[in-house]
Amino acid sequence: KLDVAGTIRATGFQLPTSAAAGKVLTATNNLGDATWQTPSGGSPAPAYSTASIPGWPENNYPTVCRMNTLTGATSCVRNVAGYSNPAWTTAVSPFGATTNGSYALLCSGVGPALNYMTCCRLNNTTNAMECKHFSIANGTTWTTIASPF
Repeated sequence: KLDVAGTIRATGFQLPTSAAAGKVLTATNNLGDATWQTPSGGSPAPAYSTASIPGWPENNYPTVCRMNTLTGATSCVRNVAGYSNPAWTTAVSPFGATTNGSYALLCSGVGPALNYMTCCRLNNTTNAMECKHFSIANGTTWTTIASPF
């Protein structure tokens, strides 16, 4: 046992044989005792990717979608009252949750005559992309379309 009342300086330091890759030194009490343990899981906090489509002059339905970048789940809202009196309502969302990973949301709109919104969800881990579209003014169902890549 070594007790030092002061600063220790060493040119080398060896960890006990119970240390291993992927383990963390975890205190077991307030006396400084510790053991090597596998870190407890826990998920990182979700981040969000957003995409918005402006409303076109004849219908004023701007749409905003937000996606959890860890699960891929998407939620959307639409302003059905126009720019001067915003009234956001829940819109049908294109994508549900999927296997945890790293996702990005890409959306675009076509108008003013067609008024379609297309969104693609990219899995940054596998590079898989899935795309869906619907009519902004009348859409209640997203239709799966071929991925551009």
